[in-house]
Amino acid sequence: MALPLARGPSFDGQEVSLSEAEAKAGFAILRPDDPSASDGSISHVWLDRTPGLGYVRVAISYASGIEETIQPYQFPDPKEEFTSLASELPGASVETVGGVPALVIPPGSDSTGSHIGSVAFVLEDDYVVIYGYLSVDALKTVADSIDTSA
Repeated sequence: MALPLARGPSFDGQEVSLSEAEAKAGFAILRPDDPSASDGSISHVWLDRTPGLGYVRVAISYASGIEETIQPYQFPDPKEEFTSLASELPGASVETVGGVPALVIPPGSDSTGSHIGSVAFVLEDDYVVIYGYLSVDALKTVADSIDTSA
């Protein structure tokens, strides 16, 4: 699982506008609508179309420090995949966010205590990850705020 950095995602991407990412991604860019992460607080957007990757990835940074990545989901059963990952990652669990299974990794749950927290889930066939140095409950609230009806 790739983690974004405060200055940009950990994958090779090009910084673009949100409208450019929406036009080029080929899928809906699902975004949170929460006081700590909303369209009004977007600070950077990246688009990765790395040759050989087989799909496009988008990363969004918010002024609060929250980061989001969106890409097509590659596995047949998210809950099964998340359960397998949770069994291998210290502190990780599978919970329900927005009515779907989510892999929840608390911040600081690695051996160094410096790991960024994340909530990963699949909506509309897209793999969405919300990252941040916030509590699990705060990250889940941000994830829950994603509206798929738009």
